[in-house]
This record gives sequence, structure tokens and C-alpha cells, in this order.
Amino acid sequence: MPNYSKHTAHFNKAKIRTYNYKFIDDAIKTTYNQGYTRKQIAVALREPENRIIYRIQELIKENEIQPKRVTKKTLM
Repeated sequence: MPNYSKHTAHFNKAKIRTYNYKFIDDAIKTTYNQGYTRKQIAVALREPENRIIYRIQELIKENEIQPKRVTKKTLM
């Protein structure tokens, strides 16, 4: 299945309304495996916890960070 999240060249009008996740991604990469919880990261960044959860899942899929718990699902 192709990853359409990286193909945004045809979204000219949507660029002004897109959300930049770089700031959140950098914060998650530096704090996630140091013992901070999703809720602590969300409060520190003043972001909804659901957005932090989504970005953590995406970063794990892209092998940018390691999951805290290793389960059958994360080994796939």
C-alpha cells in the first residue's frame, strides 16, 4: 500500500492549511524513550494528546523511535 502522506505536490491550496509536525516530532524523538509519557509531552507542547499519539505511531512505523513495549504487533 503506498504512503500518500508524503505526496503533497498536488495540494497547492492546502499548503496554507497544513500542519507542520516537525516541532512535535523533534520533541518526541528527544523525550519519548527517556521516560516521558504521552500526556506529559502533550502538556509540555500544549497539543492534544491524540495528536501526540498519532505522531508516536507514525514515528514508530518509520523506525525513527523504538516502541516502549515490544509485542507481537510491534514486531511485524
